Amino acid sequence: MRVLIAGGTGFIGRHLVSALFSNGYDVGVLSRQARPSGDVIDNNITWIELSNLCADLAYFKPDAIINCAVCYGNDISTLDVLHANAIFPLNLMRQAMDFGCRLFIQTDSFFGKPEYAYDHMLTYTRSKNEFIWWGKRLAAETSTKLVNLRLEHVFGPGDGATKFIPQILTKMVRGEDVELTAGQQLRDFIYVEDVVTAYLKVLENQKHSGAVYCEYEVGVGSPTSLKEFVEECKKQLSSNSALKFGALSYRSTEIMSSVAKNKNLLDIGWKPVDDFRSGISKLIKNLQVKKCHS
Repeated sequence: MRVLIAGGTGFIGRHLVSALFSNGYDVGVLSRQARPSGDVIDNNITWIELSNLCADLAYFKPDAIINCAVCYGNDISTLDVLHANAIFPLNLMRQAMDFGCRLFIQTDSFFGKPEYAYDHMLTYTRSKNEFIWWGKRLAAETSTKLVNLRLEHVFGPGDGATKFIPQILTKMVRGEDVELTAGQQLRDFIYVEDVVTAYLKVLENQKHSGAVYCEYEVGVGSPTSLKEFVEECKKQLSSNSALKFGALSYRSTEIMSSVAKNKNLLDIGWKPVDDFRSGISKLIKNLQVKKCHS
């Protein structure tokens, strides 16, 4: 099975490319460059250039596409966010159909759940929702299946340095004070390796599924407070940092609780391996190994 990953050089994309390759898939990575630098480079991976998309799709002929490319909208215009999160994947989906692609897996997040109105990321969530609305229509007109994976709070090695968890870990390693809200937000923290196995299970299941559209919420299915998570990080790092809970105010539209309703994902045979404590342990071990090698 030939699988094309858009955003294959990002946080989740890198882990996914490695897992797909290890599981015997023919892997293509869509990139703005011909051969980006980084640890996902492998001579057996097919690199699809954005500037030569149609010809490269005709050559690779993906059976499935997984879109991990994302734009959160930080310091980027609204139109650019809309293009990156809605127009680009719609164009990719439509063009790939011409070369036999019949499965498009979209990566989404808990921020965009219909019950939330999180103003802090409004352009991001609206643009993601626009893709789903139009993507459903496109799928209904063809024999292509559209699957939306709504990820909960993913963490693990390789995440962006400006993200919440990498930021607090960096401060803890340095022994710096960490200013936080009261930390009562409940999150469904899920380790990146469990997210990757969810993608693999969905790929496998869609060979037998007849649904034109479906959505899976990807999380362990149990809540952990942000305070408990941060305290566990400090404990496992043996950090001297002071955790200043309450130093920051909640945002006006703060999401106070998000937990995956993951029954349909469990029903197709997926099962998470790590809870948040074992995931933190794996992440810290990875950080320590990288520090020793640097």
